[in-house]
Amino acid sequence: MSRAAFARHLRSTTDALIEQWIETVCRDPGIPTAPRLTRSELTDHLPALLDRIGQGVAGQETPEVEPEGREHGRQRRQLGYDIAEVLREHTVLRQILLAEVDAFAGREPGLTPDEREACGISSSTCWTAAGRRRPPNTTPRQ
Repeated sequence: MSRAAFARHLRSTTDALIEQWIETVCRDPGIPTAPRLTRSELTDHLPALLDRIGQGVAGQETPEVEPEGREHGRQRRQLGYDIAEVLREHTVLRQILLAEVDAFAGREPGLTPDEREACGISSSTCWTAAGRRRPPNTTPRQ
């Protein structure tokens, strides 16, 4: 599989991937807050993140994603998410992206570690940062 070709494919299917992600997270019982959000609140930094993942897959330099991840985590906390919901959103995104890689490669699921890393590293870094910081004087939802 050509990483450059997949990066082009990712850019051309970004809108469809976002729609699939929205539908999936809004149906997921592990993310009860998602259906209450507006489309803008729900997608938040997702288009920019997918663009950066595409850049990384293509071997291009990517801007630092951790500050954006922290901002995403702050936004989600303000909207009433708990850490489990943020992490579940991340899991859904990774599953969608990895399924897209498998479909693009034209084979049964089962990527090499390098292929998985190329697709997932930017999203993991961003979402890890989203869950890392909790503002002062806040406690997890019970």
